[in-house]
Amino acid sequence: MALTPFQRSICRLLAPSRKERESYVAGGLARNALLDTARLSVGIDLFHDTAEARDWVDVVACCESLQPLGFLVWAACGKDPGFNPSSLLQQVRRSSRYTQDELDELDFDASPPDAAKLGARWHGFLDEAERIIGQLPFEQVGRCVMVSGGGLCREVPENAAGLVFRQGRIGGALPSFP
Repeated sequence: MALTPFQRSICRLLAPSRKERESYVAGGLARNALLDTARLSVGIDLFHDTAEARDWVDVVACCESLQPLGFLVWAACGKDPGFNPSSLLQQVRRSSRYTQDELDELDFDASPPDAAKLGARWHGFLDEAERIIGQLPFEQVGRCVMVSGGGLCREVPENAAGLVFRQGRIGGALPSFP
């Protein structure tokens, strides 16, 4: 028995709303169930199978509302030290091409965004990201870039003076830091 009764009930609750061939349970829980091991997994790892249009739309929204792409890429390198900002940005650039048909398949409160307009904004974010990562001190890669008042940095810096670099940690969350 690799699933607790609670985990089994959660999986049954989620099953009707998942899209076949797009989402699945993986990780320790799925492995333990498949192998019929006695070890219980604490969480349920739900995955969507592709880096898809939905993720692209979400990142565009983050670029517009949270922090520009260059800062997001900069901080994301802290999660995987195998990346640096330039290599991660190259990967993002290569894997972010979506059609109107792919956007039309997503659920929105209103009409789906126009793929051509979204793509034009995205290319602007990519160009701006190159400028941002060129201005930040490499020894601070993998850290969240903030301004001295404690908010997220949202402007392309002329230099790193006045910026604060915060290391992410499990349990840490904006807007406060332990």
